[in-house]
Amino acid sequence: MKLIILICSDDERTGENAISRALNAIEMIREDLGNAPICVVAQSDTREKVRESLGWYRDSSVLVFHGLDISASTLLVDTKDEKVLKAKFEDWKEEFFFLDNYQTIAFHFTVVNGNEPENSEEIFR
Repeated sequence: MKLIILICSDDERTGENAISRALNAIEMIREDLGNAPICVVAQSDTREKVRESLGWYRDSSVLVFHGLDISASTLLVDTKDEKVLKAKFEDWKEEFFFLDNYQTIAFHFTVVNGNEPENSEEIFR
């Protein structure tokens, strides 16, 4: 296993919060898959319109990346400054050896109601 991305939100049906769900899921993943890096995205969504449109129950998602020719790396940047975000992302990209047969997949997670640069999604393209 190279990288596991776990995405959790609250389960309003059972009352379990996002962090608790994530910790329980991590425990199950570790039992089955061993010691792989896990990137956890767990956050309670307090936006009322989103809650109503999604319904009471929201499921978690688990993305698993594995294989002999797969490399994984994560980057966490907590800033509202566009220049800082771009510089950190460019430095992070420099760590990879970009060859013709390499494919890079970037996941961009934001905090609900969080502050980030206006064009942060453009920076990751």
